[in-house]
Amino acid sequence: MNFPIKVIDACCEVREKYKKPEFIIGYRLSPEEPFNPGLTMDETLKFIKVLVTKPLQYIHISQWNFFKPARRGKGAGEERLKLIHNETKGKVALIGCGGLRSESDLNKALDTGFSEFIAVGGASMINKNLGILLKENKGNLIELEIDPEHREKYDMPDNLWNLSIQGINYYPPVKGKNTKRLDV
Repeated sequence: MNFPIKVIDACCEVREKYKKPEFIIGYRLSPEEPFNPGLTMDETLKFIKVLVTKPLQYIHISQWNFFKPARRGKGAGEERLKLIHNETKGKVALIGCGGLRSESDLNKALDTGFSEFIAVGGASMINKNLGILLKENKGNLIELEIDPEHREKYDMPDNLWNLSIQGINYYPPVKGKNTKRLDV
């Protein structure tokens, strides 16, 4: 925990030194590791308790599944984001993410109240106009998979495109490929 706290403190000191209160500082972390020994929710929650004492504007929880329950440690079986939000609520904004692709997924996540903000990765890679579709109540037009036959629809550099259409776990689903998602 010492190293990331020293980095946060150094960033905050620079922000103060240059009198830039508008400079946003946040921290992104994955809450739990699937293997044992590995990072547990107990350790994550201890870290979160320290993070909320720092002058951060947000904490971003990166995970594959927004609704993923904790595996072990405090709150095992309860949603990770819920446990973390119990520690952050009213102290710092929490950003949650994980496998949210459809309008229904996003609304379900928002309705939990587990985080102040929702982040999307894969959905915005597939739908470069995701925000517009949601704003204009056209959620039914959100695509859930990359169509490898229509590259022109996607605004991806060559390397990202080539990796994406391979159907690797870390990228959005691809039409015609059965990618088994890792349980992390």
